[in-house]
Amino acid sequence: MFYTERLCLRGLQQGDTENIIAMETDPRVTPNIFLKYWRPAKPDFGEEIKKRWDNSIWSAVVVTRESNEFVGVLGLGSPPDTPNRNALLAICVAPEQWNKGYGAEMLRFLLKHAFLELGMHKVWLQVHAENASAVALYKKWWVQNYLSGTEV
Repeated sequence: MFYTERLCLRGLQQGDTENIIAMETDPRVTPNIFLKYWRPAKPDFGEEIKKRWDNSIWSAVVVTRESNEFVGVLGLGSPPDTPNRNALLAICVAPEQWNKGYGAEMLRFLLKHAFLELGMHKVWLQVHAENASAVALYKKWWVQNYLSGTEV
C-alpha cells in the first residue's frame, strides 16, 4: 500500500470491481474516459476491468485514509506501440469525490512514483477537451511544476 496525505492507494480487492463499474458507467464519467456516449455496463464488464488491471504497468484503487471510502483508480498503461519506459497516465475519480482535490493528490503521487520508483522515461496522457476539470488540473500542474522548474 501507498499513502498520500489523505489517500490510501492499494491493490484491487473484493468489492472494488463493483465500485469501478459504477464509476465508469456513470453518465457523468463515461464521456470523459471513453469518448462514447453513456451505456449500461455489459455483463462481462467486470472481467474487462480485471484484464485491463492485469495488463497495466501499475494500477491502484484509491480510498480515503480516514474512512476507507472509494475515491477512484489510477494507473500507468503501456499501449503496444510505445517504446519501453514510456507510460500512459490514467486517473479516474468517482463523481461523489469531485472538487475535493483528490485528483491533484493522485496526479502528484503517480508522477513521482512513475519517475522515481518505476524508472519511467516518459509519462504522457490523453484528455478529452470536454473534460474541463481534468484539463484544468493538468494545466495547473504544468504551470506550477514544469514551467516554474520545481520538482514534482
